[in-house]
Amino acid sequence: MQMLINGGYAKAAQRIGMPHAWYRGTMMNPMLPQFKLGTLNAAWAVDGAFKTPPNYQTMLYRAFIDTAQAQPGDILDGFQRFVLLETGPLIPPLGLICTDQLQIERAVTTTAGGLQPYIDQTTTTIIAQGLPGNVQMKKETGTQPASLPSDISKKTYWLVSFYAPNGSVKDGDIITDGEGYRYQTTAANWQSLYYQCLCERVES
Repeated sequence: MQMLINGGYAKAAQRIGMPHAWYRGTMMNPMLPQFKLGTLNAAWAVDGAFKTPPNYQTMLYRAFIDTAQAQPGDILDGFQRFVLLETGPLIPPLGLICTDQLQIERAVTTTAGGLQPYIDQTTTTIIAQGLPGNVQMKKETGTQPASLPSDISKKTYWLVSFYAPNGSVKDGDIITDGEGYRYQTTAANWQSLYYQCLCERVES
């Protein structure tokens, strides 16, 4: 059954798909030339019948691609960039549209014994770089301040989505997008297929 399904998606991709540069890398610069596997045809739609137009919040797309060759985590770079999230079995392939490239850092605190001069003891280590992802503003929460001690000012949260193995990202990690904006991870939420991190923007 799965072989027949794979063949059907491959035929659809050849008929309606466009060629995409095809990469399979790691979390560190996965689109370097050495990670390119070749070219693979693919088509993307919000629904299987190509009837629903995308909007600015649309992140997940149905994929029409040869699922016998592609696998989750593969990057398809064509007129738009996608990372493949799911290839079956027996369920439709799914992809995440990637509008950005991300760097993810984690603070590493160093301590030493005895009396030490005051210096910043926090350094960071890079755990991902050049990682395709999607950054979207979620919503504002709280109330408008009225200059009272009990006021809660509004906060804007962001959803930063990308493909990475479960456990790769932790609360507190810093994500930097391609424009240099930095986001601190409030909740590193792994969605069984990909990460959708709830973040707050911090000063660059």
